[in-house]
Amino acid sequence: MKEALFRHGFLIITTVSMIMVFSISSMAQQGDIIAGLVAGEQMAKTNVNAGNWFLVGCLGGGCYIVGGLAGLAYASNHEPQVPVYHVLGKSVEYGSAFTESYRKTAKKIQVRNTWKGVGVSCLLYGIIILSAYLDNV
Repeated sequence: MKEALFRHGFLIITTVSMIMVFSISSMAQQGDIIAGLVAGEQMAKTNVNAGNWFLVGCLGGGCYIVGGLAGLAYASNHEPQVPVYHVLGKSVEYGSAFTESYRKTAKKIQVRNTWKGVGVSCLLYGIIILSAYLDNV
């Protein structure tokens, strides 16, 4: 009887210990993932030059709608270069979360600012056309 209780107690303690070890490991991985997501987003906001993408939109939009669409297509398909030095020596979870977050945030900045450039360019183009029309009336 004592031997059976000892075996059950040992099994319960071993099982609980293993669950705790795996839980702590899982929480550490989640911490790495969250840290990677936050760092990737911040780095993208710092590194991506929004002004350049605005100019891509302005120059593309100035060439009528087709140019604006070409600028938007370029911004949407251009893969941002992730700074590899930032993930060296970090965990795999951190690196993949950082890379995913950086690319997603950078692409969002690229497309949003290209749209702004296209909008401003089209607005200015419309004003020029309207001005030329009103001068001839």
